Amino acid sequence: MKLSSEISIAVSKGRIFDEFITLLKKIKVDLKNSNDLNSRKLILQTSIKKLSLVIVRATDVPTFVYNGAVDFGVVGMDTLVENDELDFYTPLDLKISKCRMILAANDKNKKIAMTAPVYMDEKGKEMAFVLPSLYNDIEVPESTRDDVTTHTTKPMYVASLTYGGYSNSEKVKKHKNTLINTLKKSEIATIGELKVLGYDAPFKFYNRRNEVMIEINYNNWLFIQSNH
Repeated sequence: MKLSSEISIAVSKGRIFDEFITLLKKIKVDLKNSNDLNSRKLILQTSIKKLSLVIVRATDVPTFVYNGAVDFGVVGMDTLVENDELDFYTPLDLKISKCRMILAANDKNKKIAMTAPVYMDEKGKEMAFVLPSLYNDIEVPESTRDDVTTHTTKPMYVASLTYGGYSNSEKVKKHKNTLINTLKKSEIATIGELKVLGYDAPFKFYNRRNEVMIEINYNNWLFIQSNH
């Protein structure tokens, strides 16, 4: 693919950026330097000459496009709605980074504070939040929805691996393989499914913390260690 003139695309770091990069790869467009994925560079060159990505805040994408600082922008529809005073043409819905809303009420009408980490399954289809410590087994408010439940997690030994940036399926797969392979080399048996933990709000851009975690058979590990 060749371009006759320079084309720049504004996009914000985060889930939109990660999924947009995946979309570009499907049409054989990569970053010129793969290390740029985790760098703080604001202009990223691609494998297509004269095509570059400009990293800005999501709220600034419409402004950059409107003022001609970039040719195109990739941003959530919510951001466009908030900037409806600007005149935009939306050529394409990329169908990426769709929002998911979690809505639930409890039988005691109590407002429960958000806690960290947020537990997710490997595919991100189920999420779990840790209740604040002031709640015990008796006082836990019950959800009024059938698909939202409360349960007590048993004490367990786990192995985890921490990584930074915005999490996505590729990063989860990479760090899962590293964690599982390390445990196998140490002959440590795992139990159940992998969990993905997120510690930060979506609008925190730097020094983000994520983990992949899995339960391990600690007694089995002690037995192996004692026989080596």
